[in-house]
Amino acid sequence: MPEETTEENGGPPEGSKKKGAGLITVLLAAVIAGGGAGAAAAWFVAPMSVDGAALGAMGNDEESEDLLRNVDWELYTVDNLVLNPAGTRGRRFLVASVAIEVDRRRTLPLLENSEVQVRDGMIRALSSQGVDELADPARRPEMEDMLRRVVSDITDGAPVGRVYFSRFVLQ
Repeated sequence: MPEETTEENGGPPEGSKKKGAGLITVLLAAVIAGGGAGAAAAWFVAPMSVDGAALGAMGNDEESEDLLRNVDWELYTVDNLVLNPAGTRGRRFLVASVAIEVDRRRTLPLLENSEVQVRDGMIRALSSQGVDELADPARRPEMEDMLRRVVSDITDGAPVGRVYFSRFVLQ
């Protein structure tokens, strides 16, 4: 039977287990509080943002600008898009996760019912680009516009806001 370690035979003091548990509890609480604060910030800030490119895509008239400013934005995510860039003959690949601001009431239900078409459209759009285009940070706005058009085409021109890449790994 294993011998219990105590302070007498060189083991940890009796109260040390409580101290370690307290430290873990404090660290866990800090992580949860930080995550909650970040989520709260995203909840309040993201719906209020309007992308200038999205305004330009809708047209330059004041009616389009008013429409986009009054949209109830929500993020629609497409995780783990895996594709081969153009001209690589399958020797290179891109793994990307994308989040797109869409109208919670009008656009989100359409996208949730068209997930396969959205994934296919995004894969086709991104795989039409070569490694040089995908790797160039200066061309990122072009890729965002391309993905915005994919979503807009699927939703018959519904407003589409900002495009975010939460994962973009090119190998």
